Amino acid sequence: MVAPSGKIPAVDQVTVPSSGIFQTKFVFDRQDTGTYTVRATYGSASDTLTFKFTKSQIEPSSSILVFDPIPSKAKFGDTISLTGKLTNDLGKPIAGRTIHLIDGATNKSVFTTSTASDGKFKMVWTVGRGDETYSWYMFFEGDDQFESASSKKYSGVATSIYLTTELYFQPLANKIESGQTVKFSGQLSSGGVPLAGKTIYIKDDVTLDTDRVIKTVKTNSNGEFTATWKAIPRIGGGSYDFYAIFEGDAEANKVRSATYSVYVSVIQVFEQIRVYTEKTVFEVGDALRVYGTATPNEKLQVALMDSNQNVISQKTISVSSTGSYDTVLLTWKTSIGAWPVGFGEYTVIVWSQVDERYDYSYVSFVKSEPETYQTKISLNRPPSSVVLNQQITFTGKLQTVDGKPLGSTKVGIATISEYTQTAESIATGVTDSTGRFSITWTAEHTRSSATMPVYAYFVGSQVFEHSVSNSYSITIEKPTLSVTTEKFSYETGESLKVYGYANSNDRINLVLKSPTGQVVLSKSNIPTGSLGLFSHTFDTLPSNLSVGTYTVTATSSFFGTSASTKIAIESDAVFETIDIVGVAYYTSYSGYVEYPLEGIKTVLTTGASQRVDYTDASGNFEFDSIKFDSQVDYLLHFEMTDGKSFNFVDSQIYNIDDYGFNKNPLIIKSNTMRLLLDNTIEVNQFSINLNLNMPDRYDDTDSRYIFKTFDYQTKVVKFYNKVLNERPPLINVFLFHDKNSHYQPTGWNSNTHSVLSGYWQPHIAISEGGSWSGVGMEYTHYAQDYAYQKMYGYDNYPRNGNHLGFGNPSTGDSWTEGVGTFMPAVIAEWYNMPEAGTFSYTDLEDNRYKPNSNYFNYGTSWLDEEYSIATLLWDLYDKRQDGENITLGINEIWNLIKAYDDFENHNPKYDYKKKWDFIERFSSNERHIKYFKDFYEFMSDYDINHNGRVDSSDQKIVDDIFALHGIPNGLTDPKRSDRV
Repeated sequence: MVAPSGKIPAVDQVTVPSSGIFQTKFVFDRQDTGTYTVRATYGSASDTLTFKFTKSQIEPSSSILVFDPIPSKAKFGDTISLTGKLTNDLGKPIAGRTIHLIDGATNKSVFTTSTASDGKFKMVWTVGRGDETYSWYMFFEGDDQFESASSKKYSGVATSIYLTTELYFQPLANKIESGQTVKFSGQLSSGGVPLAGKTIYIKDDVTLDTDRVIKTVKTNSNGEFTATWKAIPRIGGGSYDFYAIFEGDAEANKVRSATYSVYVSVIQVFEQIRVYTEKTVFEVGDALRVYGTATPNEKLQVALMDSNQNVISQKTISVSSTGSYDTVLLTWKTSIGAWPVGFGEYTVIVWSQVDERYDYSYVSFVKSEPETYQTKISLNRPPSSVVLNQQITFTGKLQTVDGKPLGSTKVGIATISEYTQTAESIATGVTDSTGRFSITWTAEHTRSSATMPVYAYFVGSQVFEHSVSNSYSITIEKPTLSVTTEKFSYETGESLKVYGYANSNDRINLVLKSPTGQVVLSKSNIPTGSLGLFSHTFDTLPSNLSVGTYTVTATSSFFGTSASTKIAIESDAVFETIDIVGVAYYTSYSGYVEYPLEGIKTVLTTGASQRVDYTDASGNFEFDSIKFDSQVDYLLHFEMTDGKSFNFVDSQIYNIDDYGFNKNPLIIKSNTMRLLLDNTIEVNQFSINLNLNMPDRYDDTDSRYIFKTFDYQTKVVKFYNKVLNERPPLINVFLFHDKNSHYQPTGWNSNTHSVLSGYWQPHIAISEGGSWSGVGMEYTHYAQDYAYQKMYGYDNYPRNGNHLGFGNPSTGDSWTEGVGTFMPAVIAEWYNMPEAGTFSYTDLEDNRYKPNSNYFNYGTSWLDEEYSIATLLWDLYDKRQDGENITLGINEIWNLIKAYDDFENHNPKYDYKKKWDFIERFSSNERHIKYFKDFYEFMSDYDINHNGRVDSSDQKIVDDIFALHGIPNGLTDPKRSDRV
């Protein structure tokens, strides 16, 4: 058979039967369409026929596409193989066909591959950002031979690998004023490495609503961020709860900073009070309407007072939102209450009770039409001259023409303006009860002429007429030359300002002379100008000036006149004792963020004596009443110990194994710093950056490792001391350990609360990583070992090895390690740290570490039993109700951990006192919790719901939570009831 292309797709040979009729069959598989020629040959004879082939002549076969199952949970960065097989309906493989990987969310093809000869295909998928939830299925489009086919769809969730992300947010003032500029700053880092170019949101934590974004800012190359905000009062009132948050990305996890409450107070700008009356003269029966303007919505007092300042009527009024007020104070009567109201002058006054603002207006109460009275004001003759800027007092009297004195009445002193030729008031006052006044005025340059007229005046009122006194002339004299200083007493180093008066357009020479007549400072040719004024400032009085009285002399260059004044040079205050205070801190890698160190030993050495202090939570140290001696060096250094709980020792210098028995290796210390003290200052303050003051053997990274670990250790110790009331003896903590962190337990004497005779001293070793989990776990081991004194310390035997989990013959080792895993997560939550609720990046809320689950934690599977214990303890503690109905306080849980085992001994071969030398059996009240089975049984006999009795309801709660964690009856391996 010859195809249209000329190719021969098929050849066959048949045997011709006796009938002479033969036949054969050709199968068309993906052949070309068109005209085919079939030639039959027998010997020399042949014949041909032709036919046309079209694809429609053949129906495509059905196909089956199988997609192998994939995990329903994955982590970012995981590599997952996507495999499957394409076959026909008979199960035979289909080769060379294109398979599409389809995103189930969008139904779009994201990748293609081809089937192999066996019909199988394989794709590799790396889980990345955007795959937080995934849904995949395979698709074959089909062709002329096989129909299209889709596979089963598989969905799942991808979780982020926890990164050690730290977000420091600079603390804020808890109260500021509206309009004040607030600076937000901090640093984002991961494992101590600054994170650049990350978006930080500054937010206000809004209760029961979406948190408000205040500022959005990106970190710089050092991981730092800065933003400013102009403070406004919080919408809805109350304090802002500011925090910084990084939402996370492929490089680092989401992290939220500490929260700071900031109250923004309103700066009230008060308007001036203005008061008016509808009219100024009133008769009996008239209403006294008072109106005016003030600050919107404020409260004011309005009152009517007589000439003796007696209050006739008073009331409180409220200003409207537009800043105006209008009220009727009273209706005029001849008596108001028991108070007689006579006819005459009155004052309407309006004032604020929160500040000194007020305004007043005069009104008159008359019988009918006001009767006016003539007045006479007299001015006693003043001095004929006064020196410029000196005071002069004007006296006189105001009375009616018939001699009746007018008391409590405003009068003034006036002159005639040289420029406008109109009256100009220069001072005012009030008459006393006899009508007399006394008004003081400071002579000023009010005119170009040296002589000015003055007279007294009374402006008049509705009842009393205007009057003026006789006029007198006063000459304002300029001093020939005067000199003065800002003050009398000075210290060396201060500036000295000298000024004075002289003839106009003169030039003044200044000289400062010592008590012995020596010239100390001088300045020549200081111009006086047209007003005859001069001034000059000597910036700094020399430091070598002795104590005494110095003379400042001013001399006229043109006239030779001079004037002088005295100043005193005083010595600085000298203190016999001083206070030395300061703060100790270390910095971030950028050097811009300071972290105070709490509890570090601070040693001040003065001669042969030493004083010791321990820094407080803010890193502050203080040495009070230190005797000052200029001949003595004052030396300061820091020791890496809190003095009561732990010492830091360098394992690079001291071999841990050589210091097992009663040896005291030297504590890591800072360099010794010589303090430069000033005994003229009562309190000498210092700010010590410990990064810059460590021995040369420690580089910058080493120093931060020491200080950060010290901070971690202090937090852990403080929690055990303050919260759990556990105070084990002081222990050496060896840093820079080149292996994993560990705790070396020992034997304890429960009577003396000290190490048993002949036993090594316990110690802690912290690896060079210095993680929070490592520090928290090892000190927890120490605290638990010390707390288990009745059994000479904790006992984690029988075991085949440490951290072998389900591979050990008992839960003894996993019990101590599980407690050590649980406690750092609790302590971190107590301090609001990023590590809260986790251990070494493992979320203790994740309840997948069940003995009967198929979960296998690649790389750390031996820890699974420890995590199963830690997650159960966490569920007892945390407030989330994820299937369990219980929340216990940490003190209660710790007491349960320390509890005495009152039940049977589960492993008689191993249930003896301690794992080293003791073969004596325990009594029921001597053995603490040793196996997880013990913990279950103790809780089964415990009033866990706190209702005052132990019954089936308690047992149900216990059974439910243990079952939730796949540990029924306290057996982590239900298939082995003998393993406890």
